[in-house]
Formats: sequence, C-alpha cells, structure tokens
Amino acid sequence: MTAHDSQDVSQVVARDGQVEHGFDHPVLLDGGEGSPEVWSEVLGDWNPYFNGCPTRAMLDRIGDKWTVLILGALMDGPRRFGWLHRTIEGVSRKMLTQTLRALERDGLVNRRVYPEVPARVEYSLTEAGRSLAAVVSFLTQWASTHMPAVIESREEFDRSALAPDGS
Repeated sequence: MTAHDSQDVSQVVARDGQVEHGFDHPVLLDGGEGSPEVWSEVLGDWNPYFNGCPTRAMLDRIGDKWTVLILGALMDGPRRFGWLHRTIEGVSRKMLTQTLRALERDGLVNRRVYPEVPARVEYSLTEAGRSLAAVVSFLTQWASTHMPAVIESREEFDRSALAPDGS
C-alpha cells in the first residue's frame, strides 16, 4: 500500500495529534509506532509528497545551504573543522557543528578523532555521503551555469512588478 491508497485505512496521527492521512490503525509519527521501520511497513515505500513521511526531513537536510556546502567541501577528502570553517564563508562555528552532527547522525559524514594532544578531528564523507555529494555537485554546477539567466529573469520580474499597470 502506498500513501495514496485509500482502502482499509483510518488515520495517521501527527506530532500535534491531528489526523493527517488514513491507515488501518493510528501511526504516531514521532517515535514508537512512527519509527522508519513501522512507517515503511505501513506504506510499503517512502513518499516525500506525504506530509508526515520521514523522507521529507531528509530532503530538508539535503536542501539546507550548509549541508550542500559541507558536502561539496568534503568531496576532495577528509577535512578538519577549522578548514571547513575557513572555507565555508558565513557559517558560524555553532551552525557548522550542528550541521556536521546532523550529517553524522544521518550516516552521510564520518567523524574521526585521533588520539593526540591536542585532539585532532577529521570529517569525511561516508559512501552514502559521497553518492549524495555527487548529486549535489550537479546542482551546484547548474546554479553556476544558469545564474546569469536567473539574474536576468529576476530583474525583468522586478521591472514588471514595479510597472504602473502591473504588466
């Protein structure tokens, strides 16, 4: 059964208690019955177009600007925190730390601590991280290639929005 099937279904209860979609029993989306294993068992597949599907959170992670930049920065091999912080302009130490931890939790980044004084820590991409970084690099290339057209489109839109007749 997929998220769009409607047979033999009653309700899915989201974190706020609101019914989001029907199944043959309530499925809580935050822990317990809402674990990925149960979700997959109930749905049969993942559907990011369904509001409560865990793939939505993964797409949010992938679409985060810091994630994109970190994955790109790690494509050439392991890097230390300081190097990442200097290379990714504008990211705070706190945000870099939070994003690296989230990527590590999602299995996209490895964190290796060397038994030295002071401690040396390196971050690298996992196999899953490398496969995602390859996809993200195409998005980065697309953005670089199409930026002149995007800027032109924005300027044209802004001119027409400011026109007295609105056209």
